Amino acid sequence: MAAALAGEAGPLVVLSVDGLDWRYLRDADRLGLKIPNLRRLMAEGEVAQGVIGVYPTVTWPSHTSIITGVRPDQHGILGNRRPAGGDYYWTVDLLKATPLWRKAHDRGLKTASITWPVTVDASIDLNLPEYFTKRNGGSMDLDGIESKATPGLVEKIRAVFPSFAREWVDDRARTQALVYLLERERPDLILAHFVDLDSEAHDNGPFTRAANATLEYSDELIGQALAALPRNYTVALVSDHGFERVDRAVD
Repeated sequence: MAAALAGEAGPLVVLSVDGLDWRYLRDADRLGLKIPNLRRLMAEGEVAQGVIGVYPTVTWPSHTSIITGVRPDQHGILGNRRPAGGDYYWTVDLLKATPLWRKAHDRGLKTASITWPVTVDASIDLNLPEYFTKRNGGSMDLDGIESKATPGLVEKIRAVFPSFAREWVDDRARTQALVYLLERERPDLILAHFVDLDSEAHDNGPFTRAANATLEYSDELIGQALAALPRNYTVALVSDHGFERVDRAVD
């Protein structure tokens, strides 16, 4: 990722599929997964195996480590929520390390973000931050996001994709936003966070029929984004954590 900012590569899309356990990709044949776009990215790009996650291996600390390159105890995002039942780590004033989008901004590059954690009040040119007043699985309320977003950005996306203005921002809506950015704005850096697979695996378990179907749907959406990708862009497909099945919980 740093190479793109150093002028060694073109514009960059960092696409995170939350909860994309490596075994979905490694064992795709055994699981019978229809994921042609993910298979294409693996076949045509470079693949890392055996990546060790940070601790705690949950969404907000992991996503912050992805774009800062340091551990949670160094960047300050220690969980999804702050200690003792506190609120989410919404805002950038809680960061103790320099994120990728700030380095890009400081170099005069155009930046964008789609529901990436810890981006409220960020110096991102086109920002749909991860912020919500209510949740529905992996979906977040559009009114909440818009209240913290770059002014006018929701309406610009709606002008191209009228159905974007539904109540819930799910991965379909996130893909519409991503396609809009690629086709109309062409930022130098885009951070995009897909959430539906994570929500499905939490609700029904990993590698289940429902989780596998959600990943196949994610693959369809990734295909739409790749179809809109300008030729000079690089895609970095990442994830924050995997899953282990839980059969019993004991209090």
